[in-house]
Amino acid sequence: MDRSTRIDTHITFTFEPRADGGTTMRFNHEGWQQETDLMYGCSTNWGAYLMSLKSGAEGKGFSPFPAGEISRWR
Repeated sequence: MDRSTRIDTHITFTFEPRADGGTTMRFNHEGWQQETDLMYGCSTNWGAYLMSLKSGAEGKGFSPFPAGEISRWR
């Protein structure tokens, strides 16, 4: 992807209290103009990042994905 290309997507996080005293974090990445390899890659990477965040928040440790990369999309 050309670095000068803008994708103009929006990322939001919301937090909702649960009846058991916990919190649910809702994540949304929207505004994609079309389905592309970049969109699919972001979806896969976001899933891995959020699972690592969950694991770390639960005291099980964080794990970089994949192999310490922040992103393959540059």
